[in-house]
Amino acid sequence: MARFYFKMLRKNRPKLRSQAFAIPQTGCLEYRPDEPDPMSGGFFNYFAADTMKVLTVFGTRPEAIKLAPVVKALAAARDTDLRVCVTAQHREMLDQVLELFGIVPDDDLDLMRERQSLNGIAIAVLTGVAKVIGDFHPDCVIVQGDTTTTFATALAAYYSQVAVAHVEAGLRTGDMYAPWPEEGNRKLTSALTRLHFPPTAASRDNLLREGIAPEAIEVTGNTVIDALLDVVSEVRTGPRSQAIAGRFASMIDPDRKLILVTGHRRESFGPVVGIMPVKDDEEAIALMNDSQFGLTAAIFTADADAAEAIGQRLETGTVFMNRADYLDPALCWTGCKQTGRGAGLSELGYHALTRPKSYHLKKA
Repeated sequence: MARFYFKMLRKNRPKLRSQAFAIPQTGCLEYRPDEPDPMSGGFFNYFAADTMKVLTVFGTRPEAIKLAPVVKALAAARDTDLRVCVTAQHREMLDQVLELFGIVPDDDLDLMRERQSLNGIAIAVLTGVAKVIGDFHPDCVIVQGDTTTTFATALAAYYSQVAVAHVEAGLRTGDMYAPWPEEGNRKLTSALTRLHFPPTAASRDNLLREGIAPEAIEVTGNTVIDALLDVVSEVRTGPRSQAIAGRFASMIDPDRKLILVTGHRRESFGPVVGIMPVKDDEEAIALMNDSQFGLTAAIFTADADAAEAIGQRLETGTVFMNRADYLDPALCWTGCKQTGRGAGLSELGYHALTRPKSYHLKKA
């Protein structure tokens, strides 16, 4: 049983008060009203008559998915006044998740605009969430992940001297521009956070290396698993189970294994590539060539001669062995068919952009 505690320090109150929740390793975040709080000797030992006010703020689809189980648990918790605010940094995608999990926001800032900028989102979230905090006076603000909504909300809470709890804290790449702006958002959020809930031990270690106090960190696992199990339950036994099954029946071949691949939008650019079983190299080559595009192909094998032989038959400009789409300054990364025949990433590209010029000058 992996446990984590929302340890809330109420503004203008001298003592710490807590609520305990638990995430079984099999998923399903659950409220444990009868479990003693090891920090205070019992639930609401200091504020037994009080209601803890918790504000959750999110604005994008991934935030909504991963906070949905937390919202559900807090809504069922005893003596907790929960308020849900969405910024709508995403609009349609966010609304899909709200409908799926049956979440009705108390506040909808509806900030999404056409061609919105990061600066514009940050300013709008900062001012909008500040107003919600001023109206609600929460004991704690819960944010998730590494979006601009996450960081700007944490900053608004900090300016209001309200404790921040950060779900999925501690993810790091070590490069402030990869991914951008997410790496900056999550590091800045950590600097403003009172309670850190990393999903893994590796994320916890990242926070410890940055000087976060160990007592402010609790490894929780990833709440996306709880969200997944909730949806699986809905698909299997919920009132919409038949409709959902009918929608996907034509897409799934029961005689074949099903592989689920998820990808961030940056990894999903370009044509859709299917994943399918093949009986031999001949079928694989035929399928790889069955495309109007021909930029790159990747072959994964321990046999370099086989890779070269297969590569000669592939209708692509560039062939990789045991890697994909690597930017090598010396590599002529070119394509064929509808991809084009450029060679701008190599010496050939340099020569294509320059040309010798000859003069034959004869005096009159």
